[in-house]
Amino acid sequence: MTDVTLVRTLSGLAPADDHAREVLRRWNVGEQLRADIRKPRSLRTLRRYWALVRLTYENCEQFKSEQQVHQYLKIRAGHCTPIVSKATGEVFLVPDSISYDRLDETEFRAVWERVVQVVADEILGTGVPEIEAEIMRIVGLAP
Repeated sequence: MTDVTLVRTLSGLAPADDHAREVLRRWNVGEQLRADIRKPRSLRTLRRYWALVRLTYENCEQFKSEQQVHQYLKIRAGHCTPIVSKATGEVFLVPDSISYDRLDETEFRAVWERVVQVVADEILGTGVPEIEAEIMRIVGLAP
């Protein structure tokens, strides 16, 4: 299996670069292929996430590190896996990964929306638009 980058055009999907064109040439015209389509993650989106983590850490004494904020936000946003102890029945929440190979852009955006809401409601006590505007200012994308 080979990963290629495609672009949506008016006539359908097309190779986005030379590598994709070369890979697709290996297949006969009309031959059926099966694909797992994912929207690639944006570095900009990831920068916004870590700016939010940093902003939260700098404005809340509850956490000892940015990494701790990162783990907390994933759990509070529901991006985690519950594991039940057979011995005690206690439920432990283990944060899931937000790495590029685990989440595509669409999935990450859903996590982002929940994380920003957690920060707004539970930590900073401000509105989501205010947080998003500050994050855009921090990462240099504000108008």
